[in-house]
Amino acid sequence: MKMTQMQAERTRKVTGHGRYTADEWRTDGRFEGAAAAVFVRSPHAAARISGIDTEAAAEMPGVLRILTGQDCIDAGFQNFPVLSRWGAIPAPHRPSLAHDSVHHVGEAVALVIAETHAQALDAAEAVLVDYESLPATIGIAAALAADACAVHASVPDNVVFTHVAGDAAATARAMADAALVVETEIELPRLAPGIMEPRAAVAQFNAATGEYWLRTPHQGVNEIRRDLAAVLGIPAERFQVLPGDVGGGFGPRNSVYPDLPPLLLAARLTGRAVAWAGTRSESFLTDLQGRGVRVRGRLALDAAGHFTALEMQYDADLGAYVSPVAVIAHGLLCHPHSPRRLPPAADQRRPHRPLPRRRTPRDGFAGRATRRPRSRETWRRSLRLARPQRGAEAGIPLHAAQRRPIRQRRFPRYARHRA
Repeated sequence: MKMTQMQAERTRKVTGHGRYTADEWRTDGRFEGAAAAVFVRSPHAAARISGIDTEAAAEMPGVLRILTGQDCIDAGFQNFPVLSRWGAIPAPHRPSLAHDSVHHVGEAVALVIAETHAQALDAAEAVLVDYESLPATIGIAAALAADACAVHASVPDNVVFTHVAGDAAATARAMADAALVVETEIELPRLAPGIMEPRAAVAQFNAATGEYWLRTPHQGVNEIRRDLAAVLGIPAERFQVLPGDVGGGFGPRNSVYPDLPPLLLAARLTGRAVAWAGTRSESFLTDLQGRGVRVRGRLALDAAGHFTALEMQYDADLGAYVSPVAVIAHGLLCHPHSPRRLPPAADQRRPHRPLPRRRTPRDGFAGRATRRPRSRETWRRSLRLARPQRGAEAGIPLHAAQRRPIRQRRFPRYARHRA
């Protein structure tokens, strides 16, 4: 019986015939003789690096090379690009390998390349990193406190940028004239992904053509080539990227990770294919995470129970660094989903403040399923607060929550604020 492409893919994967990066590394003849790579990662959320001693580790059996942040600086690595709908964003520099400080647990500080994985693991344990622990900023409230420690010197107030959409003056007037204003606050915790294959990569360099070849589980080939070109400072055409089976995506595999440029550099410096297969612990510490937001909402109603204004303030925990699509992925500004409507005179106002913190960076995660609940839940909680007791006390009809639906003839309907 002929199967559809979806059925064939499903059958292949659930019967154990998926081809992931580690499978290709161990069985594809193109990678025969590939060296093994292991990262040395920070156990601190915030610390200065006083020094990295790789001398003893470099003398261990099978070790081919040990890279540190200085090697990436010498290679001319640049910052990772950040996409934004709202102009330039002062994104703090994100190193591929930390050089003088670390900003979250699991940040890579060195890369060990050896003949075998066991030899690379042994040598990684012998790399000595001298840390000076620093206070860590934990929580959105702590990051916004007047006495908060700055995560990055370039962002002293811990606010990467502020974006406001809507008509602030009209919203303020509607709030002042309202018969009832209800306020609510929700905080959505972070989500850590769990993907079938932890992050992995095999890197090769062709000295004759100056081209890089990369096999890694990723959702977008063009995006990863674009980002790698920005970091390495060479044209995107010199990267050949093959994702193969990804094993799950929904956001964590959208953006390029800082692990990849050092692997490409290692392949060029050693003249060998270099393979890395991350562990579950590494994925938990370093995979881009989702959500981690606080939303404060205010809903104004008039004496007839009509909605006259909605205001939302959205504070987003971006983590230690701004990942390439973290900023444009926040859906509260673009997905104020509700079947209710507000009058043109009192538009919706949404301040949006992404904040750096001493945590794993975050990104657009789980697509619409993770972005829309923020605005929907703010609506729902505001409506629950507006009825029935508060509404009755203010003399507002108890069926206020059913007032002013968007009529069928009004669809398709687009957000007027064009955030």
